[in-house]
Amino acid sequence: MSSVEQIRSEYAGLQQQIAGYCEEIEDLEQGELEFNRVYDQLVRSTRQLVAADAELPAKLAEPGRHLSERVVRWSWRGQAALGAMLAVVAAVPASWSPSAWWLLLIIPHTAAALAGSRIRVPARGHMDLRAAAIVLHPVCALVIAIVTGLVSAWWILAVAVGWVVVGGLTMDDKAGKR
Repeated sequence: MSSVEQIRSEYAGLQQQIAGYCEEIEDLEQGELEFNRVYDQLVRSTRQLVAADAELPAKLAEPGRHLSERVVRWSWRGQAALGAMLAVVAAVPASWSPSAWWLLLIIPHTAAALAGSRIRVPARGHMDLRAAAIVLHPVCALVIAIVTGLVSAWWILAVAVGWVVVGGLTMDDKAGKR
């Protein structure tokens, strides 16, 4: 049985338990010792159901959150490593290396990618963080293409837009979402 099925069966079990107590309490007189015992069990089970209901979305999202955490961690770390390698190539003077001025583009990109690799991935909003990690890949590819001279330097505008999109996806307090 998968964890999602197990969670759903536990939740359904609590609901059935409460329904059973409700049926049992209907036949009892208020003030009887048995009534008080069943009533206490009904209240206890209802509290457990309310607590389970509050935890249910996080429990159901856990497998997806775990995948998002791996995607975020390794995507951002990989981008930071690529940025660091590109910074070394740009900093070392050689006839085939790009200009050192490109470090002004590479260093902030690498620092942001390194900071992003430490992002905590909560159950709520994990899909936004996964999307940000995926959007980061074409942004990094564009940075590499600009620095190595494969595309025009005007593509820096697209990199800036990409950074804004990634930053927006990683924001914690989006209006109406959280």
